[in-house]
Amino acid sequence: MSAAPGIILGATPPGEWLTVPQILQDLRVSIWDWLEWQESGDVPPCAVIRDGLAFVRTADYEAWLDAHTSHDLGEFFDTLAELLDRNDEETGQ
Repeated sequence: MSAAPGIILGATPPGEWLTVPQILQDLRVSIWDWLEWQESGDVPPCAVIRDGLAFVRTADYEAWLDAHTSHDLGEFFDTLAELLDRNDEETGQ
């Protein structure tokens, strides 16, 4: 299990399914972040049912989270700086 704090991990028995909104709440990110990750192919495996709802197995989410929380902090800060620069350009600041 990941060392990252969250409301989902540890609260849901392995093998259960999580909804994307539950994951967004756990990560404290917006749906727009999720859609951007999805576009780049960087989301955990999802099962989509007829009405478009996506579900992720708890084990898949935990593995995805572990893979994304072990990155070098330098890489994280480089990415954050790029996002902030892009935001400044888009907002004219």
